[in-house]
Amino acid sequence: MKHTRICGLLAALALTAALTPPVPVDAAELLLPVRQEYSGQFRDLTGSWCEDAVSVCYETGLLTGRTPDRFDASGTLTCAQITAVSARLLALLNGEDGSFPAPAAGEAWYQPYAAYLAANCQDGTVRSFLSHLGGADPQSGRPCVRRNFAALLSGVLPEDALAAMNDISVVIDSADTDVVRFYRAGILSGTDAYGTFRGENPLTRGAAAAMLARIVDPRQRLRFTPQPFDLCRDGLGVEPNAALLTVNGEEVPAELFAQRLCQSLLQWNGNAEKAAADAIRLWCKYDAPFRALAAETGVVLSDGERSAVAAEAQARDGLLGSGAAYWRYSLENVSLNLALVRHYTELDWKQGEYNYHQELEARAAALEQSAAQTELLRGLDLRAAYSRLKDTPYPVWVVE
Repeated sequence: MKHTRICGLLAALALTAALTPPVPVDAAELLLPVRQEYSGQFRDLTGSWCEDAVSVCYETGLLTGRTPDRFDASGTLTCAQITAVSARLLALLNGEDGSFPAPAAGEAWYQPYAAYLAANCQDGTVRSFLSHLGGADPQSGRPCVRRNFAALLSGVLPEDALAAMNDISVVIDSADTDVVRFYRAGILSGTDAYGTFRGENPLTRGAAAAMLARIVDPRQRLRFTPQPFDLCRDGLGVEPNAALLTVNGEEVPAELFAQRLCQSLLQWNGNAEKAAADAIRLWCKYDAPFRALAAETGVVLSDGERSAVAAEAQARDGLLGSGAAYWRYSLENVSLNLALVRHYTELDWKQGEYNYHQELEARAAALEQSAAQTELLRGLDLRAAYSRLKDTPYPVWVVE
């Protein structure tokens, strides 16, 4: 974010005197003032994994229970509810008391919170999220997914609010900068040893409490190192630079072909013959033809385009178990596709794009005819590779 002021972060921290709660909260360590006492009233939380986190969120006024004595940690939060939570957090960070007026007649209950965010947060992601709460296809009542909550929290927090404590440059299933920022700061650690984020999963109340508590109480932040995963070595059992096939006489290394091959293995439930044939077909149709046609037509990327691709590829290094070389190749193909569309449209503004796709199909067919598996690929135990992939979260990563 984006929002640069924190007013009154440490104001009134000595408010409470207190009966000792089941999970004591040391107000002096918190980024927000303690406003009420948690004394174990949520009976469904006793001994649960998120009891400490809920205690912090309750005492600082960020979250309440479903009922006075039940929190419902496994329940979900709607998009409207996370709007309210995010607005409350921003107001408290700004030194306000976190209370909001009742909605005006005819307004939705969450409108005062949305209005506060719109007036006090200039983050583009937050403003885009707010724009979809109402309208013809309202999102307000829909369950919030994990990535949306991370985006809203990141949007209301100052840039310097979360110091990095983990050496993490990419999350295995997300290159989103907001998500990476939270992993580096120990706000998120993922759902398994690899650090899988599962950003499209519904946000539970317990997970929301954990994220908020780690923001507010630095003592709860997590130091961890995700288990590394290399798709070539750990999935296929080959080195990234090992050639797996030749196309038009040129070797294709495993690091560029592994995603196609592994996803085809999942698609064909480990059938090695069908998976290999399908991966080669897809490679020749969706990966290889852009460069072949660009070389024939003289289309090249500008220095600026190549630099942007290189930077984005480096930011994705490790995503889905593939290195920067794969992501650079993939992203260059995207840019070449756009450049080729422009080229053919300039030649013939009426039929240019149609002509381009006809040429592309022809190149793909020719490349597939020229494709041949190397001895290494023919000798690979792809059924064993399929089993290894199924023993990791890789199927989840590529689906999301």
